[in-house]
Amino acid sequence: MRTQMILVPVTCLAMAGGSSARGQSTASPAVAEQLFQEARILMKQGDFQAACPKLEASFTLDPALGTQLNLAACYEHIDRLASAWEHYRAVADRATQAGQESRVEKARARAAAVEPRVPRLVVRVPDAAEMPGLVVMRGDTTLAAALYDRPIYVDAGEHHVHATAPGRQPLALAVRVSTGEERVVEVPLLAPVPAPVHVSDQPAPPGTPGRPPMDLGHGDADASPAGNTRRTLAWMTGGTGAATLAVGLALGWTAKQAWTDGGVPVCDPETWICDDDKAFARLENARTRARAANIAVGGGIALMAAGAVLYWTSRETGEDARRARVVPTAAPSELGVAVMGRF
Repeated sequence: MRTQMILVPVTCLAMAGGSSARGQSTASPAVAEQLFQEARILMKQGDFQAACPKLEASFTLDPALGTQLNLAACYEHIDRLASAWEHYRAVADRATQAGQESRVEKARARAAAVEPRVPRLVVRVPDAAEMPGLVVMRGDTTLAAALYDRPIYVDAGEHHVHATAPGRQPLALAVRVSTGEERVVEVPLLAPVPAPVHVSDQPAPPGTPGRPPMDLGHGDADASPAGNTRRTLAWMTGGTGAATLAVGLALGWTAKQAWTDGGVPVCDPETWICDDDKAFARLENARTRARAANIAVGGGIALMAAGAVLYWTSRETGEDARRARVVPTAAPSELGVAVMGRF
């Protein structure tokens, strides 16, 4: 309690003076000691997973030698053996400089006991995979070329290896290493980045501006695949025309039925005056069906004619063969195709 009473005014004075760094440096040892004591209690209870983060925070605030030794022991208990070995070695070096022989012996003994169980990861880069600008990383750490093909001490668990190079597709590899295990991950030759495909490099479809229409009749059609294709197209066009014509005729018949009721027109054929709303509705229905019938009949006849032309030109041979072309047409109120050529 006495320590808290002294530290609070000091911290406030530091803040009033405008120096946050001084206030932090004054409070850090106390906070570090508090975290250290909490971690020690957790370690005695066997809860090393909760103790290690507190020791990490305490060591960051105040890198005391005793904190680092406890942190190494905590890492050892949660199977982070590479981290434990690293801190044991660091404690031995620092204790040697401080003349603390007991801690030197303890840290070296624990490092020697842990080392055989430390997992090892070998990142292999064959000569065939070497290239200018190649960067290989393990997690967030860039590996120097001197570390290729050499065992690297790592903690147990999953590790990610990334490789990049100018003009090459990046590569990501994952490998899981267990306690006492040595795993090898090999970086292959990185694949080139695909060249971008531009729309202008693609051939334009027939009938578009700047590209000639599709030629449907040239040369000996009977003896070439093109002739067979034209005949198939002719049958398809003619068949579609026949079906459309049949639909148009059927619509025309239903329009006539709607116009008459028992053979008598539902409205006056000269004045188009109807006796009631029901008769007027039948008149509008008849008109709609008649318009659709006219369009279908006309379209069917046109398609049948186009099919006949295609079939005829597909049978021509020689240099003077008839030539027909199907060209898309468009207008504000219609959309279709036109057959053009020599016949």
